[in-house]
Amino acid sequence: MGLFDRKSDKKADSENESVYSVDSKFTDLPSPKNFHVYYDNGWKSISKIVRYDDKTPAYFAEFHYSRPSSIRQRYVSLYAGDSKNAPLVAQMGSNMMMTKFHFRADGEELEKERTPQDQLIEQFHESKLTWWYNWIDPVSGKKFIWKNTTRVDIEDSSKKSKWQQGWKLVDENDQVVGMFVWCKHSLKKLGKFIMSGEYIDASTEFERSVMISCLGLLQLQLIAMQAA
Repeated sequence: MGLFDRKSDKKADSENESVYSVDSKFTDLPSPKNFHVYYDNGWKSISKIVRYDDKTPAYFAEFHYSRPSSIRQRYVSLYAGDSKNAPLVAQMGSNMMMTKFHFRADGEELEKERTPQDQLIEQFHESKLTWWYNWIDPVSGKKFIWKNTTRVDIEDSSKKSKWQQGWKLVDENDQVVGMFVWCKHSLKKLGKFIMSGEYIDASTEFERSVMISCLGLLQLQLIAMQAA
């Protein structure tokens, strides 16, 4: 069995969304919490809206990105609501070489230089998106890693149809604390986050840190896929 299994869902099919479930060994998260990521206005829209399970808006993400060859700075603004008129709660960005990291959460702004080991794109081989993202929570100081699951944790790599792109967030002990699952064949929905309620419920800042770091990473992947 691969990392994701397709399951039929009449409601999802009516919304042109494909549903994938995660293997049970990856879903043993304390009080899991879901966040669904949609294009704000169709698949050509660069802005994203994040909703809870009941479809109410959680966050709105405005992206200021350009293609990787551009010298323009790229950053993401995260708002607590359904538009950029909602309160701004976090921002994340970087320079062209991804060596500088900026983060703002509830008025607190941090900046640091990355070491070569902390580069956002550690490996890139044409269309083989084997990115790992070493990320430090600016509030707790704990280190986490976003790992691309396209070629990670696939039990039977011979079954190429089972290769589904996604991300998992692990802590320093390699314990999964969150995941992002891509939604296939949809012009409206990118996918969903599955996060550990133990972490999310303990800190609103951590929730926003996870949300904005993965949204920024997803946009970089979308840009690279379009440029490939």
